Amino acid sequence: MYFYYHPESSSAWSNIEKEAPVEGLVEEIEENFFNKLISEGMVEVTDTRVASKRKTLVFLDTETTDKKEGSNIIQLAFLKIEANNKNEITKRSFSVSNEFYKNVEPISFDAMQIHHITEEMIADKPILSDSSAQILELNRLNDDNTILIIHNAKFDTGMLSPYGFTPSSGLNVVDTLRVAKHLLPESGGFSLGRLYYEHGLYKNMPAIAKRFQVDVSLLNSHDAVYDNLMLSLLYKMLLSIAKSSSEMIRLSSTPAMISKFHFGKYQGESIRGIAEVDESYLRWLLNNYEGLDDDLTYTIKHHLGE
Repeated sequence: MYFYYHPESSSAWSNIEKEAPVEGLVEEIEENFFNKLISEGMVEVTDTRVASKRKTLVFLDTETTDKKEGSNIIQLAFLKIEANNKNEITKRSFSVSNEFYKNVEPISFDAMQIHHITEEMIADKPILSDSSAQILELNRLNDDNTILIIHNAKFDTGMLSPYGFTPSSGLNVVDTLRVAKHLLPESGGFSLGRLYYEHGLYKNMPAIAKRFQVDVSLLNSHDAVYDNLMLSLLYKMLLSIAKSSSEMIRLSSTPAMISKFHFGKYQGESIRGIAEVDESYLRWLLNNYEGLDDDLTYTIKHHLGE
C-alpha cells in the first residue's frame, strides 16, 4: 500500500517497520543496496560492542520560505533506515517523516515556483519549534550511530539551527553536494536534480520508492520527500565510488577544487585557464558576486594565489 503526506494530512509519520534478516531481502537490487549501506555506509564495526549498537541512515531535506538567512522551514522530510542487532540478526526498519508547517514570513515567489507550496496550503499547520516531534526525533538521532545525509548540508543545518537542531560533534554528516564535487568533477552541474538525471539515477526511482512505499506520481518534482528519494540514490552511487562512508564524511568537510565554471560568460570553461587570461574577472566575482559558495571561493582564491 502506497502513501503520501499532503499538507492536509493529519499525521507526519509512516512507521513502515519492514523488519527482516539481512538474508531475507527479496529483490536483488535492494539487497545489494541496503547490505552495502549497513556494512559500509553506517559505522565501521570493529568489535561486538559496536555491532550491538543502533545504526541509522537519515536522508533529510527542507523546503523554506526563501533561501536567505532567517527564512522559515515550511516542509521538513527525512527518510530513515534504522538497523538494530538483536540475537545476532540484523533487523531494519524503514520510515518516512514528512510534515508541513505554517510560515511566519511570506513565501517568496522564487521559492514558491520551485516547491509549489502556497500560504493557503499551510495556513492551518503548526509553526515548527524546538518541541516539534520531528526536531525531537532528529535530536534523538544526533549521535555517532547516525549518518545524516543532505545535499548542501550547510544550508539545511543552518535552517534547522533556530529550531533547536544543530549537528553534535559526534554526528556523522555526509554532504552529497560537496562529495559530488570531489568525485564527479566533470559533471555539468552539481544540483541534486542535475546529478539525478545526468547519471541515470532516475532509472532506479521505482525500486527505492517501492521500498519506502512512496507513490511518486503524487509528488511535486521538488517535494522534500521526492528530493530525499533522489538523495538516497545519489548517496548509493557516491558510496560505490568512495568505497566507504568514512571517506564520504572526510570529503564532506574538505574544500573541493572546482574545475570549470557552471554559470556566467565563461560557463563550461576551465577556472584555471580563466585565471591566466582574465584574472580581473575572478577578482570581480570574489568582491561582487553573492552566489559564490565555499568551494568556488576556495578554488578562485587558490588560482589567484591567495
